[in-house]
Amino acid sequence: FLPFDYPRDWVVDDFRFWAEQYLLQAFLTFNSEFQVLMANNYLNHYYREDLKSAFPSLPSWGGGSFWMRRRVSKQTESK
Repeated sequence: FLPFDYPRDWVVDDFRFWAEQYLLQAFLTFNSEFQVLMANNYLNHYYREDLKSAFPSLPSWGGGSFWMRRRVSKQTESK
């Protein structure tokens, strides 16, 4: 759900207390070692129509994968 919180009814009504997205958010905060490549929930929220144009069979829930990679430093490359 990044950059958003979990849906309120998940927590209040269903007692779903997952924390992985908050751990991921904390991990990435001020962490320049990693680069975000794609956050499906973000794209679905802000670019839904563009996604539907590119992927006509896009499911209504949009997806939740989060793609990132570790940056390679010049120092690491020379080893």
